Amino acid sequence: PGHTGLYHSAFLYPDRAALVAVIERVMDAGIPFDGAAHHGVSTAVYLRDPDENGVELYVDLPRADWSKDADGNLTMVNDRFAIPAYVAETKALIASGTL
Repeated sequence: PGHTGLYHSAFLYPDRAALVAVIERVMDAGIPFDGAAHHGVSTAVYLRDPDENGVELYVDLPRADWSKDADGNLTMVNDRFAIPAYVAETKALIASGTL
């Protein structure tokens, strides 16, 4: 506190399935998450490393799915979501062949 430094490290995954695979590994290791959010252009989960540095694990959405306003400008959001529900939904999409 009171010092400039690393805000967090961010790790981009190639797709939703890969993000969920790492989320499951983190959960299996018993590491707690600080939160999770859909941002309109990406989906991210947040946690802390052993030194309490912030870590973001995320996937970009396809550009066609990015949220935009009526003028075509990007609209960033911070919509929180439940990680277990996201994992379950992703697994269902994979099982159905949709993802």
